[in-house]
Amino acid sequence: MKTKILFKSYKNFPKESVAFIDLTPSFADPCVRTQILDDLAGLFRDKIDFIVSPDARGFLWGMPVAERLGVGFIPLRKEGKLPKDAIAHTVRYKTEYSETILCLPVGDIGGKRLLFVDDVYATGGTYMAAKQLVSRARGILIGGAVVVDIELDTNSDIRALAKRSELTLYK
Repeated sequence: MKTKILFKSYKNFPKESVAFIDLTPSFADPCVRTQILDDLAGLFRDKIDFIVSPDARGFLWGMPVAERLGVGFIPLRKEGKLPKDAIAHTVRYKTEYSETILCLPVGDIGGKRLLFVDDVYATGGTYMAAKQLVSRARGILIGGAVVVDIELDTNSDIRALAKRSELTLYK
């Protein structure tokens, strides 16, 4: 059975030509939310040590997936959200609509296997930034699990519950 995903789409947000996908309706329905989280966790059954997710919507999916898999969780924070001495590594990266800095908090992930979890995969900017951060800390990013792939970039490391072209099934 295909994962049911409830969402709203907003054209030209946060800038012209971008279609923002809001997964808030999936959080509001406990059955849908539970199914999405279970299905995200099921995308990777490889041995992993940590889930790593970006600020802020990634946290909403990454932490409960970590709980389901019984592994640690590492939040990747945007610039200005952590004191300088709490940051191990930073990387500047571009997304579909912005450029920002992502920070990896201090922690020992050397030799550990990590899985990237986020809400939406677009251009791959956030995923590649996470991959750089994990690599700089001597960790191994084995791939990513996302709720929706909006099909702006092709990356075989990313496993998605749905493609943008499939979302119309659940409006």
